Amino acid sequence: MMGWEKDIDELPAEYKKKPDGRKEVGILKQTQSYINPLFKLLLKRSVPKDIMSHLEEMVGCMKERRYTDALDSYLRIAIGNAPWPMGVTMVGIHERAGREKLFANNMAHVLNDDRQLHYLHAVRRLLTVCQKKNPNPDPSKNIG
Repeated sequence: MMGWEKDIDELPAEYKKKPDGRKEVGILKQTQSYINPLFKLLLKRSVPKDIMSHLEEMVGCMKERRYTDALDSYLRIAIGNAPWPMGVTMVGIHERAGREKLFANNMAHVLNDDRQLHYLHAVRRLLTVCQKKNPNPDPSKNIG
């Protein structure tokens, strides 16, 4: 985060006044405000265990520059493993055989809490910035 902030600070003042520069500065400030609740939870050691395990996996993958694996971990937190992550349980007139698999234990609980959604979105942005600053020489481990 500090490296990203340093990069933004080093941008020329005239660029920061242009729309693209203002957008970059705005994204950084929004990311900082979104990630603050996560930092507070980390200091209190009260991050939910399931989220913490995925965050640890994401950070480990980012350190090793395995960005696709980090993205997979992010997606498991954000949308979960449910066949219909948004909570859809009835898609036809007949009850499905595996309908019981669609309930809360498989759904992404993060979608129900704006604060969690915001700090996970900030972590996703940090993943993108990390890859831009330090890409993996193996393109198959990079995103996009």
